[in-house]
Amino acid sequence: MSGTHGSAWRMVTFLLTAVAAVVALDQVRLFRLAQTRLERETIDVEMDLQRVKAAKRLRDSLTAETTRIEEDVARLRDLLPEKADADAFVAAIARAASREQIDVVENGRRTGRKGDLVETVISISFFGAVERARAVANAEGPPPLHTFREDSSSASHLLGHFTVWAWPEAGTKPKPAPPEKFPDPWLWPLTRALEKPRRELAALVRKRDDDRPVLEAVERFESLKLICELLEDRTEELRITHSLGR
Repeated sequence: MSGTHGSAWRMVTFLLTAVAAVVALDQVRLFRLAQTRLERETIDVEMDLQRVKAAKRLRDSLTAETTRIEEDVARLRDLLPEKADADAFVAAIARAASREQIDVVENGRRTGRKGDLVETVISISFFGAVERARAVANAEGPPPLHTFREDSSSASHLLGHFTVWAWPEAGTKPKPAPPEKFPDPWLWPLTRALEKPRRELAALVRKRDDDRPVLEAVERFESLKLICELLEDRTEELRITHSLGR
């Protein structure tokens, strides 16, 4: 009987040891994940602090450059808006035609996606001297970027269509997905090993938070610069591809 009892205890001991080993391995896994996460977060905060340091050193230049890029973005957004105002575009064409004693009638319009662009095609009839009407239709004209294609004409009538572009996709870099969350280890030697890097990270975060306005100014500059570069590339591509209808 005592042999059976001893075997049972040995089995219980074996099972408890196996469970303890599994728990310990899992705790080590969680420790390494927490350690990696702390290292990554620390690097991110240190990079932010470097950006703040550079911005403080070049504060006046950063302000001036941000203002310049804001103006460039506004100019480019006139050419390639997020949403084209077709009514305003037709009204501007009508005013230009009126100065040449040309009447304008809109026949219809349609809007659709073409890749990442939104194209609005507007059919227009010009009534009056055809050469003056043609000059109005093919003039640099109002923004946004557009082309004119002639469909038919006579001595006193010109029929064609304008294609007007918009680009709603010129945003900032998409935010990365948040890292997957894992529970922290609870085994005491491991939790203690994480205390120092956590304190150091917390100190860096407090320092960054003290300079939050400067960091936000840097982030705004970087966002505007990205949008400006995207718009410049896109408008130049449209100019080359379509030569503005000429």
